[in-house]
Amino acid sequence: MRRTILTVAVCILSTFAFPQAKAKKAVVTKAAPAAQPPVNQQAVTILQQAASLIAQLPAPAKDHEYSRVQLLNDLGQEQWHAGDLVGARKSFDEALRRAKVLESTYEPEARQGGSEVVQSVAFARAEVGDAAGVQTLLPLFSDVTVDDEERPRRSEVLEKLVEAQATAGEVKAAMATAAKMENESKRAYALMDVMQAYIRRGDVPSAQAILGKLAAGNQQFGTYLFVNALVDAGKIPEAVTLASSLPVPKKMEESDWFPPFDARAAAQGSIANAQANNGDIAGALLTIATLPDDDHKFGALSALLKAQRRVGDAAGAERSYTQALASRRKYDSEKHGLDTSHYAQAGSTLALLQGRAGKWAEARKTAQDGVNAKDSLFGRFSLDGFIEALVEAKDYPGALQAASMARKEDRSRMLYMIARPQTADMGESAALAWVSDEATPELKATALMAVAQGVMLRSKTKLAEANPKAH
Repeated sequence: MRRTILTVAVCILSTFAFPQAKAKKAVVTKAAPAAQPPVNQQAVTILQQAASLIAQLPAPAKDHEYSRVQLLNDLGQEQWHAGDLVGARKSFDEALRRAKVLESTYEPEARQGGSEVVQSVAFARAEVGDAAGVQTLLPLFSDVTVDDEERPRRSEVLEKLVEAQATAGEVKAAMATAAKMENESKRAYALMDVMQAYIRRGDVPSAQAILGKLAAGNQQFGTYLFVNALVDAGKIPEAVTLASSLPVPKKMEESDWFPPFDARAAAQGSIANAQANNGDIAGALLTIATLPDDDHKFGALSALLKAQRRVGDAAGAERSYTQALASRRKYDSEKHGLDTSHYAQAGSTLALLQGRAGKWAEARKTAQDGVNAKDSLFGRFSLDGFIEALVEAKDYPGALQAASMARKEDRSRMLYMIARPQTADMGESAALAWVSDEATPELKATALMAVAQGVMLRSKTKLAEANPKAH
């Protein structure tokens, strides 16, 4: 279950898109079979329990049926990762059946190009690299434009598949999939995924060739991703050099609604975080000194504080804490237009910083104030930061207690945040004990899928420790 803990989409202005010709009918070619993941029987058994719980959900109502489709998608992905391909395909097929029933209730316009609910099943299969499964679903989608709204449904599905193939190191397959994409914008992002895969494989020249062919409008974002991949590959000096070549964005005009994307700050923020996480405190300090006052600097200082506390540098950690708060205050005092990305992160990252600094009373208050702020669109996500800090401190009982503050619609996210790392750290027994006390089959199933993820992560960690040369 690939979950993004903080997923917030805010539509402020209508999206303007150029008209696009209706996509030609897809040429269906036989897809290569997906690689068989190793079977983790312990995870498979836990996921079978989750499947039984999902089957117990109440009789379909429109909202509940959409939730069931998403749960089945998540279940299928986790079964795939656990090596239960038969169970995974069964879950994906059931998700598709229910998605099609739900789609039939939509207005005809909403179904043009393929509905989002059916597309979610294709996404789920694509994200696990199930090329054959995706191929069977492609005829359900096309790239269309409806009332000036661009809907590259087919290309979006293929983009997810490219990302999965590239991440798995299947670069040739990823390039072949990208070639089938008709939407130029989505194809560019897919090629950036391949670019990053080349870097992870150590083939920087091939990555540079892709970067050089990107359109001018994608060059800065592509370079930012290039830097991220260099960081992931441990090539910090090369990342520093490339990041320094990125331009500083122009200052906002009074008429600007949104702040420009600062690729340079984003890239340097990635570098500073990696340096701090790797224990290179001196290097992180140098990189942070180059950052403007924004969320990248705040996040880097938070990572630095964590590293300083890890080595017992209490004074340095306190300085980083003070500097982070000062940076946040300075940014908040300036005009940045409608910077929704900052609004979405502010409470969560503040609570995380406070927790990392050991200021638990302040962190709890930040979380409580955010949850209780009824008129705040993003306030409730402050609790995410508090729980993340508690989990980092391995205070799982404290994290569970904090999760009791969550709004009803957020509880499943909180349980996932706790169950996965707790299981990976301590084994599944402790998590299974509290999962059984959850009130609904949906919450129990979600938490069980997180436990299964933790079981698989724990197994991979043990394998890596037993065979260090293989990793």
